[in-house]
Amino acid sequence: MNRCKTPSSPGKNPPLAGAFVNLSAFLKSLTGMDTGARRNRGENGRLWRAAALGGAVLALLGCGGRASSTADDKPGGGSSGGGSSGGGSFAGGGLFAGGAPTLAGSGGEPPDGAAGASSLGGSPGGNGGSGGSGGSGGTEATVRVTDVAALSAACDPSAIHPGPSPLRRLNKFEYDNTVRDLTGLTTSPSTGLPFSHDFPPEALGFFSTAAESQTTDSTEAADAYKKAAEEIAAAVASAGDARVTGCDSAAMGETTCATAFIEVFGKRAFRRPLTAEELTQYQGVFTGGGGSSGATYQDRIALIVAAMLQSPNFLYRVEVGEPTPGATAVPLTPYELATRLSYFLWGSMPDAELFAAADADALSTVEQLTAQAQRLLEAPSAHSAVSEFHREWLAWDGVVESVKSVQDFPSWTPQLPEDLLTEALTFGDNVFWNDGRLATFLTAPYSFMNGAVARLYGLSVQPGDESTFVKVDLDTTERSGILTLGAFLAGFSGQVASNPVSRGNYIRERLLCAPVPPEPPDLLVPPPSVLPPGLTTRQRVELFHSVPACTSCHALIDPLGFALENFDAVGNWRAKDNDAPVDASGTIVGATDPTTNGPFNGPVELAQKLASSGDVRACVAAQWFRWTNGRMETFPDDACSLLAVNQRFRAAGYDMRVLPLAIITTDAFRYRSAGTQ
Repeated sequence: MNRCKTPSSPGKNPPLAGAFVNLSAFLKSLTGMDTGARRNRGENGRLWRAAALGGAVLALLGCGGRASSTADDKPGGGSSGGGSSGGGSFAGGGLFAGGAPTLAGSGGEPPDGAAGASSLGGSPGGNGGSGGSGGSGGTEATVRVTDVAALSAACDPSAIHPGPSPLRRLNKFEYDNTVRDLTGLTTSPSTGLPFSHDFPPEALGFFSTAAESQTTDSTEAADAYKKAAEEIAAAVASAGDARVTGCDSAAMGETTCATAFIEVFGKRAFRRPLTAEELTQYQGVFTGGGGSSGATYQDRIALIVAAMLQSPNFLYRVEVGEPTPGATAVPLTPYELATRLSYFLWGSMPDAELFAAADADALSTVEQLTAQAQRLLEAPSAHSAVSEFHREWLAWDGVVESVKSVQDFPSWTPQLPEDLLTEALTFGDNVFWNDGRLATFLTAPYSFMNGAVARLYGLSVQPGDESTFVKVDLDTTERSGILTLGAFLAGFSGQVASNPVSRGNYIRERLLCAPVPPEPPDLLVPPPSVLPPGLTTRQRVELFHSVPACTSCHALIDPLGFALENFDAVGNWRAKDNDAPVDASGTIVGATDPTTNGPFNGPVELAQKLASSGDVRACVAAQWFRWTNGRMETFPDDACSLLAVNQRFRAAGYDMRVLPLAIITTDAFRYRSAGTQ
């Protein structure tokens, strides 16, 4: 983005099977409450809908506990007046407080023992929903994540330091995978689309696995979660509960089979065994679901499924840890570890073998965790999870939304952005699993392309490979690695012109982990009144950013983007811009590793420089850490965890495949801070 602002200018419910009892109607009949009612909560006056995440179901079931808040996890960035800017905390009343949780948090944490106010149903439990402070959010950033020596100095190995433990909701990728593995359903029966298709867009700017990315408009989310839960429930019930439990209700009795279903399905849905109280409560949902409506056995099983799929215990990854009186850090329970492991490496719920390991308490040692992780990494689901990480870390999806001038770029067809995304994902998958080295990721002399992508690059494929993505050697004087992929180049450009500022900022934030401070508030730099004719894109940017208010920041960003000026707005190679020779030289400044700093000329030299950069190596480790733990790093708490990951990465010759195995052995992965969620 251009950090120096210019004056604004024009810029370029599905039907349910059978006699399924509607969840909201059933709850209203029992509670006298309209689950569609809105509740005003939080200082900002947002409207929270209690039914969104099973609030009414929890009210009916009597679920309760302590409300909690999640501090802003960025260093020095604690929020005030009520929890994280990111979703996942319960507003006012919560999972452990005697009140039904709302969607994404604006409330804070009440004192221990104080109950949160119920947003809908349940008994109000005192004055626990007033907000509270958001927490400190970690110390001021005195340690750069790319400074491994500073990490070593900050690490205190004498104690366990897990860092913050935010409460995280399943993102779209995780939700759809979990529904598939829980029910066998791969798409919505009514639309053929993923069940998360109607969910609100996930926040941009940070990983979707992060709590701070998970605030949404709760009314919209409520409708989407409810719609998905009801349709999934109807499909599961129509298939018969015997598929889940092996129980024949006609032969063994409806109550017996319903109890078996609740136990088996509930354990898998909540990623832990149900408590005796929960079992009784869901039995009550089954027996109370018949009423006078003439609901069948399958209808009441569907009601249970719909209730469970709207419960925070399904939609959120709830963690409390092993009770350890007086401890500031507590180990995760076996089921919580199994859940962390499976969502990290598969983006889905634990499988039967992982559940069995949790049942046997066989995940408590590093060796046990590593053995399970190695098994999970051998499965196809791991490829999908790693691709999802690449997609978000490197923002490859942006190319699909990129708009180009067809007049200037007639080859930019509606299918080409999808092809460029496929190229990037295929490249990332192949390099990670078959080679693994970070240097190859940045400098590989090949990519994977079909005919359309090859033509964009001035290359060709065999006639039989026109629609197949095959390995093609690149012209290594022009292209190498991820920075010359069309998904990046086109995704971070305008409709007509390249965007060196956007491209440079991308490299600085995503590969060097060195974001530039935001511009001063209300900074307004008018463009030059007259631009000389014939300027290149680089010359225009340099002219605009030559004013003192812009120079200090843009000296860090722009040269990185200038390295890619040989590529136009769609990723075509060009030797000239506006009939003038392209100047792709630049200098890296401000890196921790002194060998990273210094001059380069062109994209290939820049890629080679980054491939040997200590900053880039530490940044990649940090990006994996952030993705896994759903938050930014904090210091000094995360110093030991990040140091251990960096040391193992170095010992493996910077083979990226070691990063997941290194992360699962850290304090940040195996423990959680006591008393926070």
